[in-house]
Amino acid sequence: MLVHLNLCEHAMKKSQAISRMNMEEMLMYDNMSSEIDHNIKNTKTDIDRAKNELKKAKTVRRNRMEYDVLAKLIIQHPPRTDTAKRLDDLKDELQALKMTKNEINQKLDKRRKQMHVLMSALNDLTDSLKDNGSLSEDMSYETFDDEDLDILTRREDIEEPMSE
Repeated sequence: MLVHLNLCEHAMKKSQAISRMNMEEMLMYDNMSSEIDHNIKNTKTDIDRAKNELKKAKTVRRNRMEYDVLAKLIIQHPPRTDTAKRLDDLKDELQALKMTKNEINQKLDKRRKQMHVLMSALNDLTDSLKDNGSLSEDMSYETFDDEDLDILTRREDIEEPMSE
């Protein structure tokens, strides 16, 4: 019976040792599990941080590309000072051309009036010569009347817009 008691005692000590080992392993596994959970949380945080940095890097890259495109466009155009100077020169030239046009129109009006007076005088002279009988009926002069003047005026008005 002593052997049997020793065997039971030995089995009980063995069971207690196994139970203690199981408890220690469970604690060790719990510690490992909490450590793994902690590492997972840290990794998720690192991944989120890396995603944000990636977004920022993409934004910076896109902005740089847009900047490069705009810089190329800007380089293609002359500086603003040159453009402003050219614009001022063109405005001055346009003003001078308008003044020249006005002067030419005034001269043209003056010449029309002079032509009208001349034609009126010529018609009056022709009429007075006809009344005096100095002109023979075979020699007829064409008179330059208002209708002819209108035709000339229209022709000059049509040519004016082309020169503008």
